[in-house]
Amino acid sequence: MMPNSPADGVYKAITSRYDVGPDQTFNNRWADFVFYVQASGSLGFFMGNGGASSYGVLIGAPQLSQNTWYHVGFAVLTTAAVNGTRIPNPDSATVFFNNQQFTRTWDSGSRQVPDASKARSIFLGDYFNQDGTHQWFRGYMDEVRFWSTALTLDQVTARASRVVDPNTPYLLAYYRFNEAAGLFLRDSSNNKFDGRLSTATSSSAAPVWTLSGAKINVDVTVSPGGITSIYLPGTSPNGALGFTYVVGSLPIANSNGTILGAGRLLADGQFITQPPFALISNAVSFQAPNTTAEISFTYYGTYNFFETAQAEPRSTVVYVHVGGAPCIPDQCGRCSGDGTSCSCLQLPYNGYNLNDVERILLLYEIEQSVSLLNSLEARLKAIIQGLSSKQLADLQMLINQVQQFGTNCLLKYCNALDPYLNVLAAIGPQ
Repeated sequence: MMPNSPADGVYKAITSRYDVGPDQTFNNRWADFVFYVQASGSLGFFMGNGGASSYGVLIGAPQLSQNTWYHVGFAVLTTAAVNGTRIPNPDSATVFFNNQQFTRTWDSGSRQVPDASKARSIFLGDYFNQDGTHQWFRGYMDEVRFWSTALTLDQVTARASRVVDPNTPYLLAYYRFNEAAGLFLRDSSNNKFDGRLSTATSSSAAPVWTLSGAKINVDVTVSPGGITSIYLPGTSPNGALGFTYVVGSLPIANSNGTILGAGRLLADGQFITQPPFALISNAVSFQAPNTTAEISFTYYGTYNFFETAQAEPRSTVVYVHVGGAPCIPDQCGRCSGDGTSCSCLQLPYNGYNLNDVERILLLYEIEQSVSLLNSLEARLKAIIQGLSSKQLADLQMLINQVQQFGTNCLLKYCNALDPYLNVLAAIGPQ
């Protein structure tokens, strides 16, 4: 989604993979692939061919609109290897845009197949262009999937508004952007190709996370009879903050319109009995029935709970699949409890996430560093007090020792403390 006009005269990369060419220059002809928004605001895709012409395939798609979420993608179709020999050039490439596809066959030259002797990163939101500038995305991005096979239009359309099962065949990497803070982007697939968003230094800012407005219907699997927390993806119409999550309908079982026995929703310490129900956070807890069932409920985002015009036009569906392993609830109703005791916290509660743990460890390191600084202060105070009892001839030597000790020690202290402060600032506002 582009919060500003896509036709701003600037090329904006969605994803790319490229490397310096044999002539030691960055050029479009050496790009393995670049998927981007053109300066005119149209969606585009190209692959370099290594020759005098820059492109082996070049595809243009319709123009994007401002403040509108799209599910877009591309596929590269390559003939299977013949007699064990890999075919370097693809037969064709396809761009997917709003349930449409745009296909072009390979033109000429040889595709820039990645060098097997070294790893080349795939970049999200960046391409280093041949004119020496970075083509940053300048927009919002969510639910990024990479596949190890070329998908068809039907496959792309069927998954466009659904969360993908991490066990789906050919799913290479899946980035949901649900971390909400920090420098790392977690891969939800089984391959765990985690990525790094940026490097926080004294001259660079940490990434800014915001709740997404991407329309992704939620699929979760829960055990019968237990209580499960469900995080609701952001639903802001334009990707900005300042909106409220609202439960629009109660759980319905098996698509037959029956609410009785379909489970209950809990939020902010109470059961939801009458929609619409405004939530304080982006999570609800679902108390599942004791039987296997397919259950759904809806929610939406709004800037003003009391004004219909402020709500987004389409609700998001949450699909709950009740089944699988039986739930053995503890006294709080949580699955996988020991059945005897627990500490009951206000629902929903989900414990510490990785950023919380990292933040706690960093604060501990900083606390230990401050303790060392206090010890240093006490030592310097004792030395200064001792100066008054020394002879004049000894003063210069003592002053030199204090200056050398203080300068070296404080420099090492600051150098050691700076990385902790930089990372702490990068993983969240807390």
